[in-house]
Amino acid sequence: ACPNPFMANWENNQIQPAHSVNPNQFIIPILMGEAAQQFAGFQNAMALAVHLNRTLILPPMFRGEADMEVNGRDSDDTLIDSAIRVDIDSIRSYVNTVNLIKGVEICQGQIHVAFLARPVATLGRYQRVHEFEKLSAFRLTEGDLMAVPMQPEVEQISDINRGVVAPIDSDVWNQLYYNPQAVCAAYVLPYMSMEINPAWHQSQTEMSSLIQRELIEHSRIPLYAMAIAQDFLEMHYQGSSGFIGVHWKFDHNDWIKGCDKLDIPIKIQACQVLEKATHKDIAGGILGYMAEKFDTKKHSIVGVKNYGAYIATGDSDLAADQVADITIRVLDEIGGQGFVYTTSYLMKWLEKRYSQCVLTTDYTTEVIAMVEHHILYESKVLLFSSGDPASTRIMNDRKVAGKFSRPGDKNFVDVLTNFIMGQPVMKMNHMTKQELKKRLSELQVNN
Repeated sequence: ACPNPFMANWENNQIQPAHSVNPNQFIIPILMGEAAQQFAGFQNAMALAVHLNRTLILPPMFRGEADMEVNGRDSDDTLIDSAIRVDIDSIRSYVNTVNLIKGVEICQGQIHVAFLARPVATLGRYQRVHEFEKLSAFRLTEGDLMAVPMQPEVEQISDINRGVVAPIDSDVWNQLYYNPQAVCAAYVLPYMSMEINPAWHQSQTEMSSLIQRELIEHSRIPLYAMAIAQDFLEMHYQGSSGFIGVHWKFDHNDWIKGCDKLDIPIKIQACQVLEKATHKDIAGGILGYMAEKFDTKKHSIVGVKNYGAYIATGDSDLAADQVADITIRVLDEIGGQGFVYTTSYLMKWLEKRYSQCVLTTDYTTEVIAMVEHHILYESKVLLFSSGDPASTRIMNDRKVAGKFSRPGDKNFVDVLTNFIMGQPVMKMNHMTKQELKKRLSELQVNN
């Protein structure tokens, strides 16, 4: 059967929100950035709706650039239904929520106040606000000027880039955005606006940790993506002992961006190594970490022959495919079964298995992102990309479920730099590393 995320029954009044808020005051976020950044901003808006005692209007979300390119879309086709990225009923179980059509009807298309997370001070930010107006039928600007009151005023925001930032449980939110006379408010360009301790999952009592945990529990990925991911996992890892998930961000320009501004020796050294890292180096890092975490007695490469890997890139990536090929060849040498897959493979599998489905053909990149989220969520160990919002969402879901653990899950860059140069210090069997480097040096590959 074809997956269908568009099945939320808004007439179902059986869903009782954890936070009952004022049904006569509303808030809708105007989201910025790519898909994962939009989701992070949306979670900020969920928390703010509770702080301000306002009903949440489900906002329009926007396609990423990759999805526009893959599907040949024009600039007028940027809107995407939130249901493709987040389970709507889980949102409704957190706070009172209405859909966009209902919100426009109630507010008669008018925003009465703009709660600024960031000043609308650049061309890109104005374009996003105008996109929001065009796609939602809400109005809050006249030309390139805001036509509604702003809280706070632009002059009161000291950091134009980061905007208004405060702890998620701060009283600042109620003070800064207090406006009971405004029925319909827009939360403008939130992203990482609410500060969270990365170790929030280790506390069961701190208010900020409780808020974060509840937000994550009530903003899960859509059920259709879980179902497709489980279908893939059952078909491809049946018979394996588990697999390592790798959230791939191996873009040299991305990883080494800002290296010239660093003054910490170990980070400078890591940048220099990553700039020259080969596909063999990356495969070696993955295999070495598999040996360390899966063969808990001997930490031997032979001990992981029945394990696998999934390398998630979000789109076809030749470098990741070459790394996967090297990994498979090493596992083949020790009698393994090659449970190693990448996004390129998943895309072909989806195209074949769900060939008649509109969702997977029209929203390929979006579906891939959600399916890979759940694949990585289910991994035995995760190599994540530190600071990446998509990785953060995966890690947060693993933390809630008790799947995330240090030193189990690890920053991918740290694993690679350790394999290549021995730093930063982490447990990784020296003899295994030497054996891997020998095996890799003997492989004939194009790099």
